[in-house]
Amino acid sequence: MIKWIKSLFTDHPSQVGETYFSHQQFAMGMGFTLLLIGSLVIIHSIFPFIFKNAGSLGIMRAHEKMMKRERIRDDW
Repeated sequence: MIKWIKSLFTDHPSQVGETYFSHQQFAMGMGFTLLLIGSLVIIHSIFPFIFKNAGSLGIMRAHEKMMKRERIRDDW
């Protein structure tokens, strides 16, 4: 039972070559990055003269970062 519970937290990170904590750090960083990008896009929707490229550039950079480290692409 304990082994099964541990595997819930470690199987996916190990599949992508990471520890639980390194995976947590990357995923949390990506999540906050996407929240920031989303916030800038919302501000841009109200004030279209600022953050003109923040959404598209931010998403492209986040995508590049994800693809550089992504090993399993069909894990939904």
